[in-house]
Amino acid sequence: EWWATEGKTYAIGAEYEVNSDVIFVAKWVGLCKVVYNTDGGSSVESKTVHDMDTIEMPAAPTKDGHRFLGWYTTDKNNLMQPGDVFNVTDSVTINAKWIAQYKYYFDNNDGNDYDEASTIVDENTEITIELKPTRTGYVFKGWSDGETTYAVGAKYTIKKDTVFTAEWAQLFTYYYDNNYG
Repeated sequence: EWWATEGKTYAIGAEYEVNSDVIFVAKWVGLCKVVYNTDGGSSVESKTVHDMDTIEMPAAPTKDGHRFLGWYTTDKNNLMQPGDVFNVTDSVTINAKWIAQYKYYFDNNDGNDYDEASTIVDENTEITIELKPTRTGYVFKGWSDGETTYAVGAKYTIKKDTVFTAEWAQLFTYYYDNNYG
């Protein structure tokens, strides 16, 4: 675009009738580089835009074992979502924010009464262990994560992929013979 002395803006190639001396002043528009840092996620192509342009946040990238939370520039708590608009005033890096996700499931260890499907949750999700399986000839002792045994009703914070294995104590039947006396 070009500016004339009368304060009007004219595009390059536009016609202008000259009736007197006039000075055209070039209007320069800066270019800004927008880089998307996906922090190990699928790539998002960088772009070059004019300063003061408005861009739309791209679709969420993907990253194995993680859930996308949003885009941010400097404040990790001020997230933009795909489709949100952002005013570009200078070259900028827009970062992806992720949260790790983990699987947990319950291995009934030859018991029954529930489905052994795994559940995926965000890191640091607190669960309540509610399942109480049964097994003929055994008493259920609790759920072990390999280090600790948890009773039904216990709270557990998921910090990694976790398998809870049912622990059992075998029942024995004792007969007392009172014939001796």
